[in-house]
Amino acid sequence: MCKKLSAHHFGLLLHFMLLLCSVSALAQQERSSSARLNSYFFSSANPALPAASESSKEAMKLRFDLGGGVEYGNVEDLFELLDKAAKSLNGSGGGSSSSSGSSSGGSGGDKPGTGIGIEIGDILDPEYKEIIDAVGKELGTLAGVLAVVATEGYAKASINQNLTVLFNKPVAGGRVRVFLDKERASSAAGVADEINFNGQQAEQQLRDAWNLQPEDPETEFDLSGGLLLRVDPASGKVRFKLENDSLLLTKAIEETSLAIDYSRVFWQRDGQQLSLGIRPKFIRLGLTNVATRLGDLSDSEALFDAIKNAQYQYEQDLGLSLGLLWQSQQFSAGLSLRDVNSPSFKYPVMDYSRFTKVSMVSALERSRSYTKDPQANVEFGWQSSSARWNVAGSADFNAVDDPFLLPYQWLNVSASYTGKRWYSSSLRLGLAQNLAGTKLSYMTLGYTLFNIWNIELAGGLDTLSLQGSELPRSLAISTGLQFAF
Repeated sequence: MCKKLSAHHFGLLLHFMLLLCSVSALAQQERSSSARLNSYFFSSANPALPAASESSKEAMKLRFDLGGGVEYGNVEDLFELLDKAAKSLNGSGGGSSSSSGSSSGGSGGDKPGTGIGIEIGDILDPEYKEIIDAVGKELGTLAGVLAVVATEGYAKASINQNLTVLFNKPVAGGRVRVFLDKERASSAAGVADEINFNGQQAEQQLRDAWNLQPEDPETEFDLSGGLLLRVDPASGKVRFKLENDSLLLTKAIEETSLAIDYSRVFWQRDGQQLSLGIRPKFIRLGLTNVATRLGDLSDSEALFDAIKNAQYQYEQDLGLSLGLLWQSQQFSAGLSLRDVNSPSFKYPVMDYSRFTKVSMVSALERSRSYTKDPQANVEFGWQSSSARWNVAGSADFNAVDDPFLLPYQWLNVSASYTGKRWYSSSLRLGLAQNLAGTKLSYMTLGYTLFNIWNIELAGGLDTLSLQGSELPRSLAISTGLQFAF
């Protein structure tokens, strides 16, 4: 069994997930919030940007980035909660009783028993109200634990490698930018099977159990909320079990993509210009998933071994994005539409043999489908007359799901300053918030040295208490090199 999540466990968890997975959505969004078009040509997610970038004598510009991030729910002792729920669902601490008052451990059947500490007592002395109160209290406690695991019991991590090349020479009257991305990521999230306990139904079922005659066969009674009571009238033995399909769903993805931006200026007047861009994208996505009933869970940390050893199912599809960008001497504004053709993918089929609820199996089946839904984004930029001060921002119009079906809709604002000389540093500071899903907020800090080396840091403004210390719920880092040839 897992013990309380110590600093050692926490470190191992982060280390393992960083090794296992890849780049966070935040890192991608942070790269799309830059303002200075001529310097940060790699930064914008707008396909129209290459045509707006300043020409130079170099044939091409190249940039390589490596980044990673982690994010987790607001649960201090996640492993302890998982083990508590598992203990309640797999039969530890529960058992059967008889008319003589003896008790023995076990599930009382071939499926997991309760283990939630309910003493059914002697059915020949039917204290219905006391029994129902005890059952309701214990199931209410368990439902609360499951609700916390479902809403806050998640963690995800990612690592990403990105190679970007901008060609300065015109191609068919426009300019070309090429992206090659490699990304691995994983996530674990709780899914609760709701417990609906009905006191009136339980009371009636207990009365029916008490009215059994010694010659009646062994009978099972549904007390509601998934709690079943099995009575053997001949011996007076009582057994109970709790059927609940609450689970931990662990997923991982491995994505390789190749995208090509082609853009050209189609209007120019009085120092202003308007550019259009298109981005076809080839996507090869590997997906894997593992669903583990909490009632079958003996060691919550072993879940990460399960997803590590799972086999990826690979699929291919094409994506298409469009962009429009207006630019003047000091201002810019753009609109982009991502994944307008909605490329879709499927996770592998899971083993549902241990699940008893049709509703949970249906939910798991729905979780297998992942579609990159269309998302609109607007961006703006301003730079001073000296081009040293820059302000930029971007906002997604609508929320879409990431590969783990966690919604995101980013809002970014940043400012930067670049020194006068070539060796001077460029410093960037920004804020980012996910307007959907977790609604986490970040502060971002970026630094460029010698116009070659870049580093970006992002720390969550939302915190949780762990072992008495306040820690951010999310962290991300990205670093890279850029060159001109």
